[in-house]
Amino acid sequence: MANSGSVYGMCTVISYIAEEAIGAYQIVKLGATIGNVQLNDAAGEQCLGVTLEKAAIGQAVAVVVFGVTKVKCGTAITVTTTPVPIQADGSGDALEATTGDLIVGYALKSAADGDYFPALIAPGGIF
Repeated sequence: MANSGSVYGMCTVISYIAEEAIGAYQIVKLGATIGNVQLNDAAGEQCLGVTLEKAAIGQAVAVVVFGVTKVKCGTAITVTTTPVPIQADGSGDALEATTGDLIVGYALKSAADGDYFPALIAPGGIF
């Protein structure tokens, strides 16, 4: 299912069906049909979690809904002394949240655009 080293410790992982092609370690939201997911396609939207593998339309995809996993960075994230709240950008990648955004979790390390970084996934908070 997941690549080695993609999950750090215990995580809550739920299987969904992809409503569109989704890459590994991208941020998703609930789809139009119950039991489905799609990429978060607008910054600040409610997030469900992070995928552990890529999936084509109609394929099962494992989603971390709580715990520490890799996330794909869309815009550079800088972590100094405390974890940084993150949200999805317009293509399902992570970026730093701004005040009032719904977050998917917290970046635990700094990352450049296109890199993968560890994050605590805990969706539903408002930054």
